Amino acid sequence: MKRLTALIAALALLCPLSVSALADGRRNDSRKLPRVAEVIAQARRTTPELVARVCMENGKRFFGIE
Repeated sequence: MKRLTALIAALALLCPLSVSALADGRRNDSRKLPRVAEVIAQARRTTPELVARVCMENGKRFFGIE
């Protein structure tokens, strides 16, 4: 259940308008990515660096970037 809670928290941070952003009207932005990586890493029991590396590799593959 802790992993599910952490994953839900991470997904909330990934939304264009996060729950906390709705309260003050600000949009979510890339400055929150380190925190998103931390939450995902905790849920997956790995490091934020590995999460970032895998996301970068996936993005490159998706967009055809070498």
